[in-house]
Amino acid sequence: MKQSYQMSDTADWKTRGRQFEADENAEWTELPNTCVKLQHTLTLQKTTTEKAGRGRIDILIKEDDGSYSIIEVKATDWDVMAEHRVRPNILRHARQAMK
Repeated sequence: MKQSYQMSDTADWKTRGRQFEADENAEWTELPNTCVKLQHTLTLQKTTTEKAGRGRIDILIKEDDGSYSIIEVKATDWDVMAEHRVRPNILRHARQAMK
């Protein structure tokens, strides 16, 4: 049974965040016949308009057909966030994987 995680003002929020991430990662590493990498750093290719960069993703899954799936685990409570802050926060999360 999954635990319920809630943000709070207590000093242990980082510890609970790390535990949340570990719990989520554990579910993906148990997939049969699948290559899973946790906390993977990507090197992004250089384009004509942008320089090459790096990004970090939580879970990278290599499929049998050679394709990849990227999973980024977030514990953000979107329902309590002010509506005008949702888009900036989504973009911030996306930039983490595409620096």
